[in-house]
This record gives sequence, C-alpha cells and structure tokens, in this order.
Amino acid sequence: MTPAPELSNIACPRCGEHKVRPSIKKGPLDAMLSLLRVEPYRCRGCRRRFYRFGGLPRERQEIGQDEGDEEDALNR
Repeated sequence: MTPAPELSNIACPRCGEHKVRPSIKKGPLDAMLSLLRVEPYRCRGCRRRFYRFGGLPRERQEIGQDEGDEEDALNR
C-alpha cells in the first residue's frame, strides 16, 4: 500500500509545515462537515488535526452544458 501523497499547497495552522495529508473522517461531526465540503486534515510534523474547506465537487467546477443544450442534444 502506498502512502497518501503530501499536499504541499496546504500548510499546518500550528507549525506551518507543508507535511499535511487528509485525515480519516470520524463521527457525526465529520459527517456533517463533509456535507458542507469541510474536510479533516492532519499534519505529519506536529500531528495536529484541523479542518479546511475542500471546495466544490469536481463536476461542479467544470463548465458544462446548459440544461437546454442537453435537451437539444437529446432531440437530435
């Protein structure tokens, strides 16, 4: 099993290291926060667990077709 890649663009709020990885979701708080796209992370340097906004799901970030365009494409 390969280790999770380090996310060098995320810095730990405690120590400032960029040795951060996603953390395992635990309990109802993490489940509720994940609905809001707030994800848990853990610093490999100081072991602190913290949360960070994860952004929009990938399919929502991409510019897609309009609903009307999809209907036109289906009618062709």
